[in-house]
Amino acid sequence: MIFGFGQESEYVTVWGQIQSDYPCNNNNLCHYSFTYGDGSSENFFVDSNGGFNIRIKKVEAEKGILVELRQDIKTCINPACPEEQIGPYKVFTGNLKINSKELLAKDTINRTIYLKQKENPTTAPYFVVEKESIKVDQKHQYSYEKAICIIATLMICEQVSLVVFAVYDSTITENREMVIMGAEKIKADLILKGVSPDRLSTSCNTYYKSEYYIEKNYITFQITSINNEN
Repeated sequence: MIFGFGQESEYVTVWGQIQSDYPCNNNNLCHYSFTYGDGSSENFFVDSNGGFNIRIKKVEAEKGILVELRQDIKTCINPACPEEQIGPYKVFTGNLKINSKELLAKDTINRTIYLKQKENPTTAPYFVVEKESIKVDQKHQYSYEKAICIIATLMICEQVSLVVFAVYDSTITENREMVIMGAEKIKADLILKGVSPDRLSTSCNTYYKSEYYIEKNYITFQITSINNEN
């Protein structure tokens, strides 16, 4: 928010209401900001009803200002794995732009700013079981117990559903039963860590040549939905 000095006509007071699909409440810490054309940002206050009152340069209002709301959601803790915590956040954006004709006619303008949720560029993690550990995104590797807690907490806090997918080498008869048993054990361990059974399923398929997997018998996790969205 700019409290500038200079001629009155250089500035416009904009007041009104901010609206988004995700209201602030006691579980969410809300941070509102404007981003100007030069990339600089200013925080501003919005009351519990979404009301705001700011004073900005008319030239900035004419060019258009990005309005952003970041809501830090209360940290989610899985009681079965208290060391694993997830503090997700949502970002909503909108735009405030006032035409030059209106700016010339008024020094005080009313606006309702609608904010839409910004798409999260982060892709869902992909887990691969390798012997006694679990690899995440081909980069991070954890012990089995640690990984089960990470996955269980992710599933609970972000409402993730997934398939424990078993892949086996069909040239050996016993392989299919072995990997399916492994997948069922992982499913059972996730349920023990608090995951709802209806968010888990198991499946299997024969191995096919892949540049990512050297082992012909392995188990992966495939995320099927997040936040109840398929």
